This record gives sequence, structure tokens and C-alpha cells, in this order.
Amino acid sequence: MAKRIDEEIEVTLQALKRRGLDARFAENRRVARQMVAAMVPEHWIVGCGDSATIRSIGVLQDLMDMGNRVLDYHIWPKIMREKPQRVPLRVMKQTSQGCDVFLSSSNAVTMDGKLVNIDGAGIRVTGMVFGPLLSIVVVGKNKIVRDVDAALHRIKNVIAPFHLKTIGWDSPCVAAGQCVEPATFCQPERRACNVTVVLESRPSSTDIDIAVIIVDEDLGLGWDPAWPQERTGRIQAEYIRWTPPHGPRR
Repeated sequence: MAKRIDEEIEVTLQALKRRGLDARFAENRRVARQMVAAMVPEHWIVGCGDSATIRSIGVLQDLMDMGNRVLDYHIWPKIMREKPQRVPLRVMKQTSQGCDVFLSSSNAVTMDGKLVNIDGAGIRVTGMVFGPLLSIVVVGKNKIVRDVDAALHRIKNVIAPFHLKTIGWDSPCVAAGQCVEPATFCQPERRACNVTVVLESRPSSTDIDIAVIIVDEDLGLGWDPAWPQERTGRIQAEYIRWTPPHGPRR
């Protein structure tokens, strides 16, 4: 018997579809892993954003076993654990723009069908919406939020401080535990919130297809501070497990 879809997830799926996105439901990460592998043709070049979600579902190894070349400067040629202190810009650009399919997650997805993302360099968000033939976005149910305002508030005050602390960056929000602006100016080289992209619908005048898989599990980084500590603790612990250090940013 198929699992009943939670009302919040169903509303979000239908909203994504109205906006021209290929929205799909996965009962768990195992099903999501199978779905992604089935969507990627053999021998395609695969790009991957900095995504604990994608690493945690295990699909990267599946795609390499299929004969695909994976361009992920965070895990290639190993499946995560180590990352170089400095990555050449050409390698970073090739990861998102020199591939056939780009895999990523989203910082948040709103119940009215918008993908909200904030990035430091912009590599992940550009690969998600332009360049590849196919963009696959895998999102855990914990990343569903009410609207764009709620998404931006959560990203800046929950996700960014925890992410930067995890990867070892000395940013003002790490010490404060929340975004310090506008009270304090955050220097561009010290912040992870330089590029904000709100995908409101499928980009026009492009060949890119965007598939969004919503998984009925908590995946990646995202939680509501009002949730029970047991749940948020599990989310945080798994994120730390699947996020390699990025090198100090002082």
C-alpha cells in the first residue's frame, strides 16, 4: 500500500507543479536514491552542489557505478570526508556549468512552490537553474516553510550560523547565533549569504528541466527552532556527519 502523503507535502507538491516544475514524492531516502539514479542516463556528466542531502542518500556512488563522471569538487575522487583548502575557480565553474545534470538540494521550499536559496559564491544556485540539461533538487520535508519571508528568516538565522560553524568559518553570525545585519555589516569574504535566488517558476527561454523530489524524511540542514530538541538534534548530527570541513575563513 502506498504511503499517505502528508497534507503539507501534498500542498507543496501541487504548488511546485503549477509553477512548471517536475515535482515528485519519495517515501524515504532509499526511494529518492532510486528515483535520482533512474532519471540520469548512463555516461552523462553529473555536477553536484555542496549538498549534505545528496551525499547522505548515497546516489553519487550509484551514478559513478553506472559510468557517469561526477564533477563534485567536494567529494571527487572520494565520496566526501576531505576537501582541499583551495579549489581552482575553473573546477568550481565546471561543477555547475560543465555538466549534463546538476544535483543539489534547496535551503528551503515554500508551500506555494518556490525554491529559496542563499549561497556564498553562487556556484550551487546557478547550476540549479541554468547550464545543465536537467536539474534535480532533493528536499527533505524539514525544509518546507510557509513562504519566502519565513524561508529567508530560517536560512539567515538558523541554517547559515550552524553551517558556518560546522565547516569552520569564523563569521559574525557564528558567534551571535543569528544574522548580525543590519546592526553590524558583514564583510563579503566572511559571509555565506552573498547570493540569494528565489526560483518562482521554471526558467523561460531555456532547455533546462527542473525536478524537485520531496522526501518524507528529515534530510540536510533545516529546522524550526520550535521543534522538539530530539528532532533538531538528529538533523544537526546527520548534517555534521555528511559535511566535510571547508577550511578556515578568517
